[in-house]
Amino acid sequence: MLTRLLLLSSPDGLGAPSLYAADGSVWFTYTLCVLQAALAILFLVGYHTRLTGIVSYILLYSLQGRKPGVAVWGRHDIAPRLILGVVSAD
Repeated sequence: MLTRLLLLSSPDGLGAPSLYAADGSVWFTYTLCVLQAALAILFLVGYHTRLTGIVSYILLYSLQGRKPGVAVWGRHDIAPRLILGVVSAD
């Protein structure tokens, strides 16, 4: 993971808007990761699947925006499947 200062000073800027880049502290990152794990469990159980899927997609996109060099193909593979799951949920 790039440091926050290096990510913000890169010529490309942020690859995508990122909640993870909003604060550089460790507790904030852990809080977002725990929230993302809780949303995944709620989505798996089927509790408000559309809402949890949309928020989970936002956090996934945000995480991949924070790590632009590592998660390049993950955005093209996981994100459309998550959106398809949200749209096709009852």
